[in-house]
Amino acid sequence: MSDTPFTEAERRLADALAHHAAVATDPRSTRTVAAEAMRLGRRRTWAWRWPRTRLLGLAAILLLPLAMALAGAATLLRQDTTDPSMAVAIRQVDAGLDVVLVDADGGERLLRHLTSAGLGLGPRATFQIGGHVSPSGWLEVYVDGVQAPGQAASVDAFIDLADPARAPFLAPSNGFVGVRWGPDGRAAIVCPNPGCAQVTRPATGRAGPRPSMLSASNEVHVVDLGAGSETVIDGVKLYGGNPELIWAADGSGFLAGDTDTWGVIPLDGGPVVPGTPDLFSRHFRLEPSRVGSHIELTDADNVGRGWLSYDLAPAAPVGALNAADGDAIWLLLHDARDGRHQAVLARLIGPRTIDSILRFDVPAPVRGFELSDDDATAVVYLGEQAYESFVVVPMRDGASVSPATPIDDMTAVLGLVPAAAASWPGE
Repeated sequence: MSDTPFTEAERRLADALAHHAAVATDPRSTRTVAAEAMRLGRRRTWAWRWPRTRLLGLAAILLLPLAMALAGAATLLRQDTTDPSMAVAIRQVDAGLDVVLVDADGGERLLRHLTSAGLGLGPRATFQIGGHVSPSGWLEVYVDGVQAPGQAASVDAFIDLADPARAPFLAPSNGFVGVRWGPDGRAAIVCPNPGCAQVTRPATGRAGPRPSMLSASNEVHVVDLGAGSETVIDGVKLYGGNPELIWAADGSGFLAGDTDTWGVIPLDGGPVVPGTPDLFSRHFRLEPSRVGSHIELTDADNVGRGWLSYDLAPAAPVGALNAADGDAIWLLLHDARDGRHQAVLARLIGPRTIDSILRFDVPAPVRGFELSDDDATAVVYLGEQAYESFVVVPMRDGASVSPATPIDDMTAVLGLVPAAAASWPGE
């Protein structure tokens, strides 16, 4: 290891980098992680172990590519003039739910008030906290105590926010994982045992042994909510400590297998298609193993932190999501200095390679985030100890942030919908 002092140029590079850097620790409490799993559908699984050793003699060489990337990032900042997406949140009101749109200026608009009677679910039905919304405006909410004829006692109710006249679609609830929207907008729901509804079931036609980790016990209900068509796919594998259903990026089916035998279970009921597919997931990635030639399923959070290793101080990594194109990772960091809080979003395209970087002031520490379908808008969650409030932020450097909306008031944020939602009929 060399004891040669840094040159002035090297010091300037190191100082420039220090503005963007952090020790990769997760500042979240157990309560916060649990809240994120409920609200965002996040499923943490495998973690990569990245070396922490930093050799001072190599510091200038190692910092140079990243510092150059950061210096050039100013020309790569998003300058989208697209109207930002809007958050869909729910608020408990008496025995019902208010569905509220929240825009980037912090303005609220009541879109729909949901009651069990209005959905035809019987007087004893009660709404549970949580759900999801698709980019096209289909809202999923959980309902217990249903007394509708021919329905299970617990259902996932799907409501078309853009069309109040459309009747809700009801599917039996499995009680442990919500809908996962496919790349073409279809809804995939894990069936509760012993099965879903009386719907089309493709002939299996699957030849030969299935991958070793593929369970034949999971059935998935796939619904085209707009067309009203539905089918049940048998033998779908779920992943993670909390069960997660993962679509293939081309919408052809679902991820199947394990490290040695990846493939796709097709929607047409045919045999498993072998190979390593691209995934349609904000959280999960298939990446080469550090040892050997295996491909491992890991998550964007671990990969994103690993790609920038420990060179991001003083901004502390909070979490990461796959970019919409699947080829990059958005890493969220919290930068707190002189009593000022900043959210930092770095778009990573590989180890130590930043494609663009965004900064905006926020009123409290950053706790988590989610992205719109086109990566043009983020919901950033804030709080001293846990998710306490949120802001809707256009993904533009220095974007102005509206006053935070309390999470306790808005019972849950269910996702983002395009700005066109402003024209949807309201109450």
